[in-house]
Amino acid sequence: MDETTFVRELRADAPLPDRARLAPGRQKLLDSAASGGRIRGLRSDWRTAAVGAVVAITAAALTATLLVGDGGRDEAPATLLSGAGEVGSAKDVLLDAAAMVEDDPVPSPGPKQWIYTRESSYNASFGKNSGLMVTLSPGEKPPPGASVKNVPGIGKAVMQAGPGPHEREEWIPFGNPAAEKGKNDDDHSARQIFDFLAALPDDRSEVLDKVLRFYPADSAAPETPEEHAFRALGLMFTEQPIVHPKGLAKVYRAMAEIPGMEASRVTDVAGRETVAIGRKDSGGPDADIRMYLLDPVTGLPVGRQWLAGKDSRTADQAKAVRERDAVWNKGDVFMADLVLDSALVAKDHERP
Repeated sequence: MDETTFVRELRADAPLPDRARLAPGRQKLLDSAASGGRIRGLRSDWRTAAVGAVVAITAAALTATLLVGDGGRDEAPATLLSGAGEVGSAKDVLLDAAAMVEDDPVPSPGPKQWIYTRESSYNASFGKNSGLMVTLSPGEKPPPGASVKNVPGIGKAVMQAGPGPHEREEWIPFGNPAAEKGKNDDDHSARQIFDFLAALPDDRSEVLDKVLRFYPADSAAPETPEEHAFRALGLMFTEQPIVHPKGLAKVYRAMAEIPGMEASRVTDVAGRETVAIGRKDSGGPDADIRMYLLDPVTGLPVGRQWLAGKDSRTADQAKAVRERDAVWNKGDVFMADLVLDSALVAKDHERP
């Protein structure tokens, strides 16, 4: 039986949310995060960062502090949320999530298969005249009520104006030669990310070292070694929705050693209950908070979001709200990138 047929059968008869019964179908249930289809064009992040020689030395010191050995929890919990709905420390949540996912079935996608995702994006900085541009394939119908424009060099496209959330479908090839031959450090295909996860060692400091080289610092904006580690490890499980479970568990365990994280119970912009692993960016009290969202039942990633560190600076907030201009308050979700559904399919624009 090929992977596409296997995934379809699992999707057609999804079990009730008991962890033991969910395990065989866990990869198919992937409400996964910001897949290789995050908000397209963001690449590794909207705040990809830079450091230099001094930070490289400090990052080496951070690597040296990571623990080696215990491999996480002995038993996987039934959920990342207790009966009272409380959330443990970020470290405990990540170790529990590692125990939940590491024995999941390993998918075996073919090099010519495609990854289908249904995604949701939110961006508070989008107003009535800005938003998400979605290209249309020949013969593809636009969403109801959407206006179609002819964009030079692109073709027909739909502008989804305003902050959203906006849903869209995307298809990306599992083996993508264009991404694999890209000149940017963060150009990777789904196959490259999957193979990288599969080959990760057990030692957490070695995992971090390899991930930092896979997603290196950039010259776009400064970041601390801890921020670089948090961003790079998070990208490892949010850039593509088809992940290697044992590799994902190793990434969780490496992330568990980063200082300054907090875990919280969060309802995302799609209305799903999730567990967020968050860390404030550098920049003082007005810094934004970056969050990676996990499904409390499966332990799998379901997206990422940012909380605003300060209010938007708009002269007339009431008018901005009426006219759908960009406006937000400190603590609001500023941006979110979620995957609502994903599956392996045989060809471009095939739906599961």
